[in-house]
Amino acid sequence: MFIPPPGGPAQVYERFEEDNNITRGPEGIYMRPPERPGFGWQLIVE
Repeated sequence: MFIPPPGGPAQVYERFEEDNNITRGPEGIYMRPPERPGFGWQLIVE
């Protein structure tokens, strides 16, 4: 998983958290499960 480097603009981190279903809680940072079945990977065959 790509993680933005520290010290970047706040918008980069907000977008990263939205795109990867990341949420912050009192105990730490968690990744929400996808809404669809599976592991969240989508195979694109061209």
